[in-house]
Amino acid sequence: MAQPTTIAAPSLVGQKVAQAQGVLAELGVDCWIVQFAQETGLHPDPVQNLLVGTDVTWLSAFIIPAKGTPTAILGSLDVEKARAVGAYPNVIGYVQGIGEPLRAWLTQHDPQRIAITTSTSDHAADGITLGNYRRLVAALRGTPYAKRLVPADGIVLRVRGRKLPAEVARIRTACQLTEELFREITARLVPGVTGRTLNAFAHEWMRARQLEPSWEADSCPMLMMGSRTPVGHVPAGDIAAELGDTVFCDVGVAYEGYRSDMQRTWYLLRPGETAPPSEVAHAWGTLMRAVTAGVKHLVPGNKGWQVDAAARRQIVQGGFAEPSFAFGHHLGANAHDGGVVLGPRWERYGKAPSLPIEAEQVFAVEYGIPSGAAGWVSVEDDVRITANGVEWLAPPQRDIWLVQPE
Repeated sequence: MAQPTTIAAPSLVGQKVAQAQGVLAELGVDCWIVQFAQETGLHPDPVQNLLVGTDVTWLSAFIIPAKGTPTAILGSLDVEKARAVGAYPNVIGYVQGIGEPLRAWLTQHDPQRIAITTSTSDHAADGITLGNYRRLVAALRGTPYAKRLVPADGIVLRVRGRKLPAEVARIRTACQLTEELFREITARLVPGVTGRTLNAFAHEWMRARQLEPSWEADSCPMLMMGSRTPVGHVPAGDIAAELGDTVFCDVGVAYEGYRSDMQRTWYLLRPGETAPPSEVAHAWGTLMRAVTAGVKHLVPGNKGWQVDAAARRQIVQGGFAEPSFAFGHHLGANAHDGGVVLGPRWERYGKAPSLPIEAEQVFAVEYGIPSGAAGWVSVEDDVRITANGVEWLAPPQRDIWLVQPE
């Protein structure tokens, strides 16, 4: 899903730049041209909100060295914007072109390995456009530096994935706010209400608190009423809830640039019912066993595919078709924040499922399965990886939420 661009606070950008310097030293990379781009209001770079902190008009290079002073080389009218962020103490302005000051910086520091933000398997690390890559290579013609360019995907994986305490605090707050929104939706969940109505209410609720949806507004929240709503990333529609339906909601909010991504399931009891029917209970029980098995494997050192396999096995053993999507994904400044995917080793996921889990990463863990005529049951919760397991950033859903008939 495309994400709204929200620039992180300057102090946090500076912290992330310092963190990136440590990662560069860890990986033996001399410097990283974090962003080589222009008109980034039109073409925002995936790392822009974390490591740049401002839009630029003219072609610019934001350079983080493993040792030394972070440097920004920008068109002259963009200089003050970079200085205001404060994360790049050395700000160099140019008038005619970026080539000369960029070559001068590289000649002075003579880096042997120069990372650029490109990747074939991580969308959050694939920032430089093909055109700007060619312009960078052209600017380095006649120097040894074009041959020293390497992908920065391993750097981005660590910088995006290893959440700082301030980042975790913002995600935790976003999760807590999402729990509050779920309570408000519960109060309005009655037979006859449509997904579109609840979606509109959620946006009004967010605006009143100066929050943004975590992804495109028409499907955040996404609501499925019974078995009549298509499964997938679909806009909220006009199908109304009925007694005997499961109702599923997928929603997240952005708080100070960081996002939640959570799902909840309700069941609208028919008159005389005190619990969901057996097929719904079986589906929910299978779902809970899958989540428990996956989270048990969500520890540092395991690979993403191993976590998914543990959860996926429970779904199949419960008599359901193998899920067509992953068990979880990174969460942070974006709802789908790149990096490790807790998913099977399918072509669609590239190398992401084979990447290792590390402490201080934050994941949204989810699965969903059909429960017969009543509809879809699903759950998604957000967790922080600790040295020994996970911290739930909001209380997880353990039971289907029941809506009593009036």
